[in-house]
Amino acid sequence: MSATPDTPLSSVSLLSPATFADPYPVARLLREQDPVHWSRELGSWVLTRYADVSACLHDPRLSADRLPPLDRLAEFGLEPLRPLMSTVRRMFLFLDPPQHTRLRRTVNRAFTRPSIEAWRLEIECIVATLLDRLEGRERAELLTEVAQPLPLAMIRLVLGIPEEAQPRLEAWSEDVSRFFGGFSHTHQVLATVQHSVVEFTEYLRALLDERRRENDPERLDLLSVLARDHGDRLTDDEILANAILLVAAGHVTTTDLIGNGVCALLRSPSHATLLRERAGVPGFVESAVEELLRCESPVQMTARLVVEDLELGGRQIRKGQWVVLWLGAANRDPDRFADPDRIDFERTDNKHVAFGMGSHFCIGAPLARLQAQIVLPALLRRFPDMRLAGAPLVWEQNATLRGLKALPVMLR
Repeated sequence: MSATPDTPLSSVSLLSPATFADPYPVARLLREQDPVHWSRELGSWVLTRYADVSACLHDPRLSADRLPPLDRLAEFGLEPLRPLMSTVRRMFLFLDPPQHTRLRRTVNRAFTRPSIEAWRLEIECIVATLLDRLEGRERAELLTEVAQPLPLAMIRLVLGIPEEAQPRLEAWSEDVSRFFGGFSHTHQVLATVQHSVVEFTEYLRALLDERRRENDPERLDLLSVLARDHGDRLTDDEILANAILLVAAGHVTTTDLIGNGVCALLRSPSHATLLRERAGVPGFVESAVEELLRCESPVQMTARLVVEDLELGGRQIRKGQWVVLWLGAANRDPDRFADPDRIDFERTDNKHVAFGMGSHFCIGAPLARLQAQIVLPALLRRFPDMRLAGAPLVWEQNATLRGLKALPVMLR
């Protein structure tokens, strides 16, 4: 059922196929009628207003440290998943300062804007190679042929993982992203994720040991740099856990940024034409990508654990409860963005929350942005007649990560 202004709140589902296909009517309904909404379905509070979401992203009473402590796994029936939980609890995504600050500061050196800008030529070359493979064809499936291989290749290069590992990286990344993307998981799914995490960790540990033996000061990839810094800041287990995080998060979310962006452009041919015509204007392209991020945020939601009682919108939020920050809803809040459901490539003051805010602002944002700024105009210029193939679009059944299962297009 699609939500309308007359839809009773008790019948709203955040996990229905209709909401996954188009979450914005539900987001609008909650934002207008119950912006601090208790969802029995999620067992958490759901916030949809920009002001609330942005404030909570900075509020220390809401903690990112939301996983069960290792010494309490048995209480939650998670003892068989100790290898998985031990790894993810070392990821800065699930930590608060000062632990988060220490880990992120060390890893951040590879993701500063100047560091990422140095990869521009490499991204352009990869994009050209991928698009060359589509030349002369009538149809393409852009997710598997462009949107997935580009970000995986780039995060592999940034970390310094050999090219021959790319097929395994893709499988591992997809499994790990399932853990990040859901609010609840079956034990079977968690067992699959754990298997991939253990394999991925063993592979990276061997690679890290190899880099340490080589001790080559000319190698500037992140794994090599961290290997040379061993003992100064991060333990090996911390290096490996956060390398896995960077691969999984950087791959899947950027794939969805590209896929969602292409889909939005092809659904609005006038915007596709505008971006193609102004593809040589860097400032315009940057603005266009920001607007696509706002309108179709790849990361729709993020969760926090309440560590101190607080009041929001007249509701009492208690310590120990969960709060879901609906980023995609906040990005379409009319109190923050004029005419928010309309794509406006020249929108000013476009301070969206697609990458979050505060200390947990997405570390890979510069890399994701640059890839989108290069690949979207390149696709439109190379294939000016590109259009959706006409098959029904199917979205992933995932409340957190918004992306298509496939993106079939006609190239000419």
